[in-house]
Amino acid sequence: PIPQRIFWALGEGATATALLVAGGSDSLSALQTASVAAGLPYTIILCFLCPALWRALAFEFGDINPYGPDFSMALVDPITSFKLRDICNTLKNIFLTPFTIYAVRKKHNQSNAGLFAFQLVLCWLFWVALIVAQIVHNTYSTVKLAGIYSLAWVFYLAFAT
Repeated sequence: PIPQRIFWALGEGATATALLVAGGSDSLSALQTASVAAGLPYTIILCFLCPALWRALAFEFGDINPYGPDFSMALVDPITSFKLRDICNTLKNIFLTPFTIYAVRKKHNQSNAGLFAFQLVLCWLFWVALIVAQIVHNTYSTVKLAGIYSLAWVFYLAFAT
């Protein structure tokens, strides 16, 4: 309903204005920090809900067979089973992901498997290098650079997708 929207818009605006007026010059950063802190748990929940919604809709419309193949290993098996082979395979797939992807693409006769794996390695290396560069720069330099973490996570997202 429109009156309820107006009420909440005015209420949130008045609260933010009161906090800004009462807090002085540091209140804006405090307000931003509070809003990010309040939204972070919701963001993490959404990261789980979006794929779940997609899968539910895919089941509903028949795009995915609900009784289809299962994974050969559950998510917590490497932690709870204490099988050396499972632990080693999990660690290999975490740290050597491009090589695993190369093997899978090669198995399916995709001609660009080597180039694809090389791009993944470059993205991962840039991610690690930029994270280390930001940490070293923040530790040993008097001039603080902004944005290196952001660029590093862009490379990580390129690696992950």
